[in-house]
Amino acid sequence: MPILNTLQRKENAHSEGVWTAQYSGQNRLITGGQDEVVKLWEEQADSTLGYPHSYDGHTLGVVSVAVEPMGEIAASSALDSVIRVSLSVFLCAQLLL
Repeated sequence: MPILNTLQRKENAHSEGVWTAQYSGQNRLITGGQDEVVKLWEEQADSTLGYPHSYDGHTLGVVSVAVEPMGEIAASSALDSVIRVSLSVFLCAQLLL
């Protein structure tokens, strides 16, 4: 008997392998992968995952991502020895309103 059911599935989420993912609990997901990109996904009105924003800047594959429970601050680390901490675009949009 399976413990988990698949709620969402996204083919070709990154151009190369996905190495890390974390769910924020606010219908947001952050992923990183071999393609050196961090993507911030959000559940769309039709219950599919869409990524309104991606972050370039690492020069080697992203191996770890983290997002705080409200989804406002995200961090990533990569094989390029860089750690990036960012305000999420969702918080930035709220601050501009």
